[in-house]
Amino acid sequence: MITPTTVAAVLGIWTAVGIPAGILVGRHLRHLGEPMHERPAAWPETYPEMRTILDTVITANRSARRPVVDVAGLVRVRRDLGQLDCGTYQACTRSPGGWSSFAAFRLVREVIAVIPLGHPDTAAILRLAADLAEQNNAARVALLAATTKD
Repeated sequence: MITPTTVAAVLGIWTAVGIPAGILVGRHLRHLGEPMHERPAAWPETYPEMRTILDTVITANRSARRPVVDVAGLVRVRRDLGQLDCGTYQACTRSPGGWSSFAAFRLVREVIAVIPLGHPDTAAILRLAADLAEQNNAARVALLAATTKD
């Protein structure tokens, strides 16, 4: 069974070796009774832009002789973004579907990695990434505060 003390110990070990703490926190936040975050206000405007960017990059690389990106990986990113938008995203097969700011941040980072230079929607997507990073940091601080009370 995962307890807050166990999570804190693992977070300390992972942080010491350089693994981001958000990986573990994202998977187990619901099990610790912490509330999940709401979608950032920028999500409805930026999701269609991110989907358009992914569609363009995937189409261009599918028809290219030598793709410069992992096309299958971007297809999975596009699928997962769609599930987040619909509220049916599942971090694992046993978790209930819903919104996950941790998964959203990871997926937005994947989109940022393939945005063409000078794209007009870059600023909005970077602002969304900043909002998600702040949500994730707040959740991490709350989880660590809860684990130190034990």
